[in-house]
Amino acid sequence: MDVKQKSFFDEPEPPILDDPWTDDGPVGELASTIGSYLRTSDTYNRLILPIAEQVKVNVPPVPSGPRYCAFDLEIAQPFELGRPFGISCAATLNSNGELTLWHGYGPGGAPLPDRMNPMEVQELAGYLLDQQAQGYTVVTFNGLGFDMDVLGEECQNAHWRADVAKLALEHIDIGFEMHCQMGYMTGLAKLSEGLGVGGKTEGMHGDLAPFIWSGNLEAATDEQREQISALSVEPGTRKAQDLCLEYVGQDAKLTADVYKALLDQRYVYWTTQRGTQSRYPWTPETKDGRLLTVNESLLIPEPDTSWMSNPRTRADLLKWTQQ
Repeated sequence: MDVKQKSFFDEPEPPILDDPWTDDGPVGELASTIGSYLRTSDTYNRLILPIAEQVKVNVPPVPSGPRYCAFDLEIAQPFELGRPFGISCAATLNSNGELTLWHGYGPGGAPLPDRMNPMEVQELAGYLLDQQAQGYTVVTFNGLGFDMDVLGEECQNAHWRADVAKLALEHIDIGFEMHCQMGYMTGLAKLSEGLGVGGKTEGMHGDLAPFIWSGNLEAATDEQREQISALSVEPGTRKAQDLCLEYVGQDAKLTADVYKALLDQRYVYWTTQRGTQSRYPWTPETKDGRLLTVNESLLIPEPDTSWMSNPRTRADLLKWTQQ
């Protein structure tokens, strides 16, 4: 897996030359003539790859399975202090195995800024939109109700927020599809445990990340302080921030692993809050070999939630996209 850290001040990558699919590429004329037919997996690998090898062009094979880009972020300000939360760091992992860690700019070895600035957040949002344009479906867990909402807000620009809202409706939110079918969603860690695909970074929790990253424990509860102390890192140091980067990267990987496992196994049981196995499995709906997008999930008939005391509605999760 390729891992790189990304900040707004990184130099742009040089353009990729000799792309066989461009007009100037070695097989550009053939590609433009035969078009999308040749881009089907079987024909592409049988005909185009041998031609590319003859002219010594590096053409990657068509990836097997759905193309995706898993995304997760950590907020800079504790929930207890309210919005705006800010973003301390984020991670993206696509189906090519490219893991990118996103954060603000800081001198090498020194603590990084408490939060990403708007231009850095816009670069992250632009990357996700670019991945979508390239055919990678963005995948999150509860991204509609949280990650995408925070991302759009932290762009601090109406046009960027509108683009992120549109992306939120077109991406795959594993938790939202579960919510649309079941009336609720369980946690990512419980699904990963039920699917047998590993877990989160040991000892870390999302609510600890803002304190560990910034070093400001003023709003931390006694329980949170004890949990932070058990991690044996000094909050606010680069070592502590590296732990947060490891955590957000692992969450992106876990999101991808849960997504792939759901497509492979097609159902999952999980451990309830009472410590027992769920009575019924969740069997997600699929379309074209992938889970449903948010827009597609909205077409699922509303489940019966009369047995719940205060169910969260679809409208609650969608509200920010319509503002």
